[in-house]
This record gives sequence, structure tokens and C-alpha cells, in this order.
Amino acid sequence: KIEKKNDKYPYKLKTLMTKEQIRNEYGINSNHLPKKSRKNQDFINKLLLKRRIVKQDLNKINWSNLKLFKSQSTNNDPINKSVTITQKVMKEYCNIALERLNASNQKNNNGNNNNNNLIPIVVIDKHHNYYGIEWVLIVHIIHRNCDVGISFRYDIKTNTFIATAIYLDKGEIESKHKLIGLKFDYCKHLRPFSLRKFKFKSDRHSIIDDDDDIALPGSLSHSQMSAHQIQQMNQLKQETMTYKKAFEAEQLRSRHLQQSMQHNAQMYITEINQLKQQNQAYMTQQQNIMIAAEQQQNMMYQGNPQVPQGRVGGQGGGYAQNNGNTYYQPYNGFG
Repeated sequence: KIEKKNDKYPYKLKTLMTKEQIRNEYGINSNHLPKKSRKNQDFINKLLLKRRIVKQDLNKINWSNLKLFKSQSTNNDPINKSVTITQKVMKEYCNIALERLNASNQKNNNGNNNNNNLIPIVVIDKHHNYYGIEWVLIVHIIHRNCDVGISFRYDIKTNTFIATAIYLDKGEIESKHKLIGLKFDYCKHLRPFSLRKFKFKSDRHSIIDDDDDIALPGSLSHSQMSAHQIQQMNQLKQETMTYKKAFEAEQLRSRHLQQSMQHNAQMYITEINQLKQQNQAYMTQQQNIMIAAEQQQNMMYQGNPQVPQGRVGGQGGGYAQNNGNTYYQPYNGFG
């Protein structure tokens, strides 16, 4: 309905109505109503991936410029963790997630049956006058055993995927995914995650968090620590070794996966080349047989030989004479 002239918004929502209610109330038929936004061709085109995300896209990420969509939860749930990580390690985790995604897609081309997918979401700018589709890559933070989502926007002009945000809450991704209205739920296989804090640190060689909930006072000596603090420190050391081993094991697994893919590709190329060579050899053999047959036929008719007058002994050939000699000539379709 129309408000007063001095009102900030001249039009305000009055009520929500179905197409039948609109027809009964205002006499407007459903075919005169605007089309659903999800039926818009531009919207549909945005849901079609032009290409895959590759490592070159990850190399261009400016981690310090990414927005953080934090959890809205205020409880102290165990999944509500804090994560501190270096950009180098985060990039490695993204590479692992990307390799798993591409390997999984190669094994199963039917995306709806595949539990490992990029997740399409609807994003709206802060002025609510533009919407777009972005794609979320779920990344496992190995040393904290939790997940985050990295969203990418496809730039059609430069043919690149640009990272835009880090999602710390599964619910935030789910709500934006549901806005698309797809029949298949790309989020149903996600593990729950809801992080309280996520930040990058500058120490290039460290992968372990300095979270407030587990950090010990750096000014205290070992003799000044309480038994609880010493227990915390020992536990932290054990977790450090566990996280490092898990990280190294994941890197090794990723390398083995990559080597296996390269080996399979090379094996397929070798088999294809062998089949090509066999086919070429067969074609050459057939050509040689045809040439030999043609040469034999030409030699028979050189020097005005006596042409056999019909065939004797069935359909397989006949007898002919040449220079007083009688010989058997197979029938080749001529004569």
C-alpha cells in the first residue's frame, strides 16, 4: 500500500496472497502475474557451472579480504570451536578438499548421487538490489577436526572463480542454499559445524591453534603452574603431535591419490595408443592384400592370354589353357 509522501519507503508490504486470492480480489489472472524468479533464464544460467574450480583459482585467493560469516549460536556446544591457522596451511586444506571433490566427481558423473559437491547458494548485496549465485567448497580443518565453507563467485569476463567469504556455520550455508529451491539438498550430507572464531596468524611454520580456551599463561614457569595447568600443557603437547600426524597423513593420502590418478591416465593413454597401432597394422595388411590381388590379376591378362571360356567344377573357379598348359584359375568375379 502507498504511505505518506514524507515516508522513507512509499510502498510497504500489506499482505501475502495466492494467485487465486489475487484473481478474486483484484480480477488479475495468473498469466498476467510476473514469472517466478527461479524460472528466469538468467537465474537458471547462473546455476550452470561453466568449469570446475582448479588450483590456479586457489592460488589467487586474498585470504585477508574474505568476509567471515560467523555462527549466530550463543551456546557452548562442543562444535562451537575457535580456529587459528596460517594462510599456508589453509591453502593446503583447500587443495586437499578440491582434490577430493574432483576425484569424487570423476568416479560418479551423476551429481545428485554424489555426497561430495560444490554447494550453490544465493547471495544478496547489503543494499538488497542485487542477487547472485556462489559456490561453496567445504574444507576440513584437519588439526581441529571441523569444517568451514569457502564461497566462490564465478566471473564470466575473466573465466575465474573468486573467493568471497568463509562460512563458519552450517546453518548459514543451508539457509542460503534453500533460497535456490532445488529438489536435491546439497547440504544433507554435511557434518554439523558452528565455529565461534576463525582467524589467520603470521607464523608460517605453525599449524596449532593458540585459542583462548586452551592457551596457558606464557609468563608462568613450570614450578609456578598448578597441577591443572600442567595437565593442560601435557594434553596440549599430545594434541599437537596428534594434529601434526593427522596433517601429514592427509598430505600423504592426497599425494597417493594424485599419483594413482596420473598412473590411471597414463595406462589409458598407453592402451589407446596400442589400439591405434593395431588398427593401423590391420588397415595396412588389408591394403597389401588388395594390392597383391590386383597385381596378380593384371599379370594374368598381360600378353593376350587365352581367356577361360566359363568355369568348370562349381562356383569356386575354372580351368584355362595358356601356351599349351592347363591350369586351375580361381574365379574372382571376372570372365
